[in-house]
Amino acid sequence: MNEWEVLLPGLLHFHRALITGVHRACRGKSPDRDDFDRRLDAERIRTNSKGL
Repeated sequence: MNEWEVLLPGLLHFHRALITGVHRACRGKSPDRDDFDRRLDAERIRTNSKGL
């Protein structure tokens, strides 16, 4: 087992996460948003309602 067999899955996962994040940011709000996005929106709404 060489180092590529160890590094490749991690690199692929990182690459996929990066592409997904960039694609989501370019596309705007997507129907398949995850819990993290919903929490960010809730925090944004809370800070906006305080008048900040």
